[in-house]
Amino acid sequence: MLALLLLLPLLFYSVNSDFFDQVDKERAEGAEWHYVGVKELDPAAKSLHLQCYDEENDEYCGDPYILWKLKKDK
Repeated sequence: MLALLLLLPLLFYSVNSDFFDQVDKERAEGAEWHYVGVKELDPAAKSLHLQCYDEENDEYCGDPYILWKLKKDK
C-alpha cells in the first residue's frame, strides 16, 4: 500500500515532467500563478487541463479548460 502511495505521484510527475520543467523555468524568471477562471487552453502554453467526464455514457463532455495560468506581471 505504501509503495502505491509513493508510486502514483512519481508516475504523475514523470508523465508531466516537461510541464513541471517549464514551470520551474518561468517561476525562476519571475512568473506567478494567477486565477483566470474557466478559460480555453492556450495552444502556445504547456498546461495540465481539466475536462468533465460523463460516467453514464463513458465519454468526455465539453472542451478542456484551465483555471490557473502562470504569467509575469507587467
